[in-house]
Amino acid sequence: MQEGGIYPYLFRILRPAILACRGLRRALRGLRRLLRGRAGSGDVMAEAAPATTPGVLARFGYELEGLLGHCVYGKVYRARARQGHAQVAIKVISKKKATQQYLRELLPRHIQLWKGVHHKHLITLYQAIETSSKHYIVMELAPAGNVLQRVQSQGPCSEQQAGLWFSQLVLCLVYLHSRAIVHRCFTGPCPCPQPVPRPLPDHFRCAQT
Repeated sequence: MQEGGIYPYLFRILRPAILACRGLRRALRGLRRLLRGRAGSGDVMAEAAPATTPGVLARFGYELEGLLGHCVYGKVYRARARQGHAQVAIKVISKKKATQQYLRELLPRHIQLWKGVHHKHLITLYQAIETSSKHYIVMELAPAGNVLQRVQSQGPCSEQQAGLWFSQLVLCLVYLHSRAIVHRCFTGPCPCPQPVPRPLPDHFRCAQT
């Protein structure tokens, strides 16, 4: 961290984002029109409940409830922990679809780093389960969905709201950088818990406003 504390550092990172907010509302309007068009054509994935809960998850006390989305090597489900009835998200990664480099190097490193980070705007890793054919990553659920879904359902956000999300993301980055962790990517929909952003070393969600 540079001399002078966190605030000059935050200002230097946030300034381009703040300036970019001027065009954000127009961009979000265009995104909303695009999403409406995709929804009309049936391209938007509908949530679907899985037929059965895999035995290994049942043994660990989880029950799958519905599909949240797809990742590169598998799917992400909403689930419920039978003990305490807490809702969680579970990423199911197929070893048949994933590359050997991802399975042997990237994923173990990712899980190791994730276990060691704790921040109010970071999604929490609860458990990692491995079988002969799959990895099950149990994590905190962002029940309000992601930013794209929020824009689709409620329309463009205000500049004030966008500024809040940017500031939350930057606070996460400052925390990760302080622990010598560099986020690999900022693309893709941002998962959100009550309305909208928090990253994990692989995802983003939105903190309560």
